[in-house]
Amino acid sequence: MIRFKKRDLMVVGFAVAVVAISVISTLLVAGGPEINAWLRGNSNKYMNVTFTDAVLTCQAEVAEQFGRRMTTMEVDNHSSRYDSRRSIYKIFLEVTTPAKADATGVHYVNCFVKSSNGRISNYESWEEKEGKNGPVGHDSNPFGFPR
Repeated sequence: MIRFKKRDLMVVGFAVAVVAISVISTLLVAGGPEINAWLRGNSNKYMNVTFTDAVLTCQAEVAEQFGRRMTTMEVDNHSSRYDSRRSIYKIFLEVTTPAKADATGVHYVNCFVKSSNGRISNYESWEEKEGKNGPVGHDSNPFGFPR
């Protein structure tokens, strides 16, 4: 049986460590985005995010936020778009819920999705409120402006 000296084991261990560090650093520098994501533990992300992927991501978030209150959800296909300067998809939705006393039940949602990883970078939602609709006062003209 061959007996290794402690010094020999240390030399072999050091050589293995140098090779491992060299391989990992080479993969990080020249491996491309797929290898980098794998090394960082983000392999579940995909790099080809489409407009449909962005819409589905936003619809899932809206469904989670509104839950069972939501009666309808519509994507504004006229305004929704890809912003190439910022590399995000801008998705605009209209959601209806049962109306309350002071609200119409119409909600507007802005949802911005990163094209690099398919995650939501900005989510805004607000509800349309009804204004006071009353007769035009005596101190104003028929258009509502002061005389």
